[in-house]
Amino acid sequence: EVRASAEAALRSALAAHHAAHPLDEGLGVAAARRTVGDALRASGAPRDTGPIEAVIAGLSSAGEIVKTTSTIRSSSHRASLDPRDVRVDELLKAIGGEREATPPTMRELQQAGFPRDVIEAAAREGLVMRITSDLVVTPDLAARAEAAVRAAVGGITVSAFRETLGTSRKYAVPLLEWLDRRGITRREGDLRFPRG
Repeated sequence: EVRASAEAALRSALAAHHAAHPLDEGLGVAAARRTVGDALRASGAPRDTGPIEAVIAGLSSAGEIVKTTSTIRSSSHRASLDPRDVRVDELLKAIGGEREATPPTMRELQQAGFPRDVIEAAAREGLVMRITSDLVVTPDLAARAEAAVRAAVGGITVSAFRETLGTSRKYAVPLLEWLDRRGITRREGDLRFPRG
């Protein structure tokens, strides 16, 4: 029947996406809706979003799919990265060690051969910390950044923070802004103070 063919089309699209992109969280919601809508229309259903959402909601209620605000995935799919994967080890070496305080940007990492999905999966797994859309750092550097702010009883300037971490302003400012967004620091003028 119409609904069954739409459900089958979505299952098939999800399976194909997961096979092609195993590190992705799932298929984008818009693409999933388009897949269901195309299958419904091919079966003669009207052009309206109600049946599309009903198919997605039905599969979600049945526990076959998981829908987030941005993706839909098969309930059996887990986008996980094996920390023993050679690519992960190489990524950690690229942003750690001597380069830890001045890691390469996302663009530089991609130019060096690290696929974006590997970097993003490593961030989801907590193996690296996503500071901005263009900067990932080691969890150790993130912890040192937080410790530097907490140790500065009278507050810390960007310059003092930069010197403490042995980095440049290019990295110090995004790290401090990341700490602000996470609620670890609060900014007053040129100083950052730890919260709580």
